[in-house]
Order: sequence, then C-alpha cells, then structure tokens
Amino acid sequence: MNKARVETRYVEIENEADKNIRAQLAAAIDSLRAAKARADSSGSDATGLPGITNAASDTYGAGAASIMDDALICTENTVKAQGWLDWYSAASAVARQ
Repeated sequence: MNKARVETRYVEIENEADKNIRAQLAAAIDSLRAAKARADSSGSDATGLPGITNAASDTYGAGAASIMDDALICTENTVKAQGWLDWYSAASAVARQ
C-alpha cells in the first residue's frame, strides 16, 4: 500500500515537472526570440543580442543565425537542468515510510 502511494506521488511529481519545464521553456524561447527581433529591428545591442549590422561585422564569422541557435540551445539546457533539479528535490522529499 505504501509503495503504491509513493509511486503515485512520483508520477504526479514527474508530470508536474514535465508540464512546468515545457511552460518555462516556451516562455524563455518566446522571450529570447522577442529580444532578438527587437535587436534586429533596431540594430541595437541593448538586449545583449547583436543586431544584423553587428552580426555582419563579427570578426569570428558567426552570423546572427548561429548566435540565435547557441542562445536557444543554452536556454533549453538551462531550463531543463533547473526543471529536473526541481523534480529531484520534490521527489526526494516524498515520505517513503
């Protein structure tokens, strides 16, 4: 009986974590894309992302697309890592007795 309760709680925590990760990831990516669009339209680097004019003059040859790709990958990895850390903390707190 206790095993079933713990397993049920684990499934609930996993489903909640998955839902939260997906929502946070979508919000983070939307925010990043909006910042990129603002930077591209203004040519300003006030958002921390290069405008098209800045990317074109990049001495390392990285264009705006590769910068955006890197930013998306980093954002996704960070959100997932934090989400699964939160999941682990919640799952570890389940009373097993």
